[in-house]
Amino acid sequence: MLPPEVLPLFPLPDHVLLPGVPVPFRIFEPRYRTLIADLEARPEDERWLVVPRLMDGWKTDAAGRPLFLPIAVAARLVRVQPLDPAESLIVVEGAQRIRLEEVTSDRPYRLAQWLALPDEIGPSEATVLAAEQVLAKVRILARRVGDGAEQLTELAEGDDRVLAADRLAALLLSDADVRQQYLECRNPTERLTRFVRHLTIQLGPGASGAWDFSRN
Repeated sequence: MLPPEVLPLFPLPDHVLLPGVPVPFRIFEPRYRTLIADLEARPEDERWLVVPRLMDGWKTDAAGRPLFLPIAVAARLVRVQPLDPAESLIVVEGAQRIRLEEVTSDRPYRLAQWLALPDEIGPSEATVLAAEQVLAKVRILARRVGDGAEQLTELAEGDDRVLAADRLAALLLSDADVRQQYLECRNPTERLTRFVRHLTIQLGPGASGAWDFSRN
């Protein structure tokens, strides 16, 4: 299932959506309430949007059209829950890495065309090894966390080890710069190796052991 040729944008500062894990967002600005209403009026397989990360300096953009990073993720609108007449909770799930090019919009929100950015190479034995290392470290983390680690355990037991490791990165990486680097890396072995290093540091001596799963 491919996204439509033109996608609505919901840009956010200091947030990077990664594929594979549903993420909730509160919608309250009128332009984005219109965006969600427009998506709900479409067939379910056409309910796509993008949550690109705003570039530094977005607060000083007097024209109200701050620049965003062009590499992002096309995401499906999974659920909409009205909270009150002026606010909704939506859940989106990233599905595909893309490059954006903004186009003229006749709606209150911004629009962009997209180009797919698949991995440059397929998974190799080294990729699978890195994925297994990720899963082994995440099992250690799950034991440390104890109660509340059900999502970790569930993801770590996925049949596709590489896909499971990528989904765990979407859940566990918290720093926006690190998440953007992970998203932009199109070599699966390289990005999972980076994730292994990250987990090693987080699990090492002196680590606080504090992981916040509430964002996802």
